[in-house]
Amino acid sequence: MLGADRLTRHFKAPQTDGGLLAEPPIADYERLLSVNRERLSRLTGSVGSLTWPEFRASARTELIGQAPPDQPILMAGHQPELFHPGVWAKNFVLAAQAKKLGANAVNLIVDNDTFKTRSLMLPVSSPAPDQVVLETIPFDESVPELPYEEAYPRDWAALESWPDRLRAVTKTWPFEPMVFCIWPRIVTCLKTGVSFTRAFVEARQILERRWGAGTPELPVSQLSGHRSFNIFARHLMVDAERFASVYNSSIADYRFANGIRSRNHPAPELQVTGDLIETAFWTWRADTPARQRVFVRRQADRLDVLAGTEQLIGTFSASADINLREMFEHSGWKLRPRALTLTLFSRLALGDLFIHGIGGGKYDEVTDEIIRRYFNIEPPEYSVVSATIRLPLERFASNARARTDQQRLMRDLEWNPQNFAEARDLNPDLVAAKHETVRREPTAKTERRAWFRELSHITQRLRPATATRTGEAARALDAIGRELDANKKLARRDFSWVFYPEEYLATAYRGLMGV
Repeated sequence: MLGADRLTRHFKAPQTDGGLLAEPPIADYERLLSVNRERLSRLTGSVGSLTWPEFRASARTELIGQAPPDQPILMAGHQPELFHPGVWAKNFVLAAQAKKLGANAVNLIVDNDTFKTRSLMLPVSSPAPDQVVLETIPFDESVPELPYEEAYPRDWAALESWPDRLRAVTKTWPFEPMVFCIWPRIVTCLKTGVSFTRAFVEARQILERRWGAGTPELPVSQLSGHRSFNIFARHLMVDAERFASVYNSSIADYRFANGIRSRNHPAPELQVTGDLIETAFWTWRADTPARQRVFVRRQADRLDVLAGTEQLIGTFSASADINLREMFEHSGWKLRPRALTLTLFSRLALGDLFIHGIGGGKYDEVTDEIIRRYFNIEPPEYSVVSATIRLPLERFASNARARTDQQRLMRDLEWNPQNFAEARDLNPDLVAAKHETVRREPTAKTERRAWFRELSHITQRLRPATATRTGEAARALDAIGRELDANKKLARRDFSWVFYPEEYLATAYRGLMGV
């Protein structure tokens, strides 16, 4: 069994407002580039008809053009959603470090992932803690999950009325959220017939350029059309049985090391059923854009490729250098990588350093194991970057220390009423008796039960003297609890960036870029 310490890294979001998680530290990037290039030089064998050095050179040229071969490539990526500012932080680190290190930078738009919800959550701010709640307001009709590249508007009335519905919530905020100037631009873009991916990405890119950042970006839907990606996909399909074994054992060891029982985390294992072997790819048709798993079935020197376990997409010779993209598109299908396959291809074939968020950094521990076991090299290092940037909404004065102090007061009123003036003034004799009983605490175990009963009896008789204060303390503790619950809602780090004031975020990100 693999050493568990290799699969149990913990990346924790910063707790302080404005805090940055960078592991390894950003100052180490130059060293990481050198380490990773040395490790990647150890790749042996071939991918299709190309050696690994030839394959990497070809893939990188497709990605960035004819850049100098010694110029490093930094990469990052995320779904094209309206994510929270902590996720966005890595885009600015990517831009700043590429400039500092003289590297190319590419941000992947992961539009092959599914668009899970067409609504966003935001807090209702109020001077009364009980009235601080979270509202989820839809901007489009709820539909079954579709890949982002296939996600188009369904309810134009909902899209256009969304700002008005948001104002009912944000009217008490002490600032104007960016959404009110950004959303009309998004709707206008959607009306040209583009998907949500294009509209969301363009809105984000405008701000990045305005704030002094911005990097070249590539949707995974386009990356999947690159010749190098299709050579890589064909390579894994031809060797599907061995790859599935490595993929599944890496996931199983990850689950064991982390005590995970879910069969879907960090990813489902690839199925091997009879002569059908599942591959780590998705496929779908544009006219029925529900993602299906890709299976292969070997017949002598030929491979059948199927959507699901029954629908044949095409057949190719295992020894022929065929274009998978053409085979899929000829039958009306699209070929896309799954999450682990995408970062596997990106880290081995394209980049010299990949910058993940917390989620990607955690699941890429599995990718590391696949690289070790399947490609027989120590995997290139990756970086994890995330930030905590909270909405600048006023929060209540109560804090955890106040609650602890109030809880301690409640315990003292319950068990040590003799220490309070109310009891000393009303029952001085009982207070004296309590002190005397405490003073003569017995050491013998046989005597302690009777002593404790006597002590409890005196304490019970003293409690009525502090009953009023106990009631006040209980109400104060309840008020603190309600304020803390409200603060927890107001201080969540996962509200979309569109709800922030522009200059507030711009200042935070310029700090990340050192400008």
